[in-house]
Amino acid sequence: MRYMLSIAMTYDIPDFITKSKEIKMVEEEKSLSFYRLLEFSKKDPERFWESVASDLVWKKRWDTTMEGSLPNFRFFTGGYINVAENLIDRHLDDSYNRLALIFESETGRRSAYTYGMLNSIVNRLANGLRSIGVKKGDRVSIFLPNIPETLFSVLACYRLGAVFNTIFSGFSTQALENRISHFKPKIIITADGTYRRGRLVELKKELTR
Repeated sequence: MRYMLSIAMTYDIPDFITKSKEIKMVEEEKSLSFYRLLEFSKKDPERFWESVASDLVWKKRWDTTMEGSLPNFRFFTGGYINVAENLIDRHLDDSYNRLALIFESETGRRSAYTYGMLNSIVNRLANGLRSIGVKKGDRVSIFLPNIPETLFSVLACYRLGAVFNTIFSGFSTQALENRISHFKPKIIITADGTYRRGRLVELKKELTR
């Protein structure tokens, strides 16, 4: 299945619009709203962050919003949350067919993913990882370039509760070895290769050297 992306044209807004009193009033109100919100977060950080956190989906709501004070403090103690559920699941009812990710590679390849597609891909990947023995608390290294599959892998780890680290695909062999030996992953997710500044980088070969 292929998806077409539309490219929007942009134009400079004429001065008579940007300098109009109406625009200035709108911009001023935005600025005032931001600073009021900023002051609220400073004066009452507990209520502010409780309000922000209430927009998320919690497996278990927190017992205490904030404990301690700077520099030793903790937020949302006793709470339990799944990142994948918040980044994907909570959008499915209202935004199943809405674009969640648009990607363009160095070579010009384009792809687009809706929340529904993202949910399907991440679930399949999470089930695949589970089938080879990855479970909650296991370590997974993600050695991938800047491609959608990197995000899919991260979200699949969140879905399972696996601990992951992402390794920059441009690292030297020694830097790669250091990160893997310190992290000691159960599995490594990688690709055959990628293009970086027009040059083919063979990622899988880096792992097997």
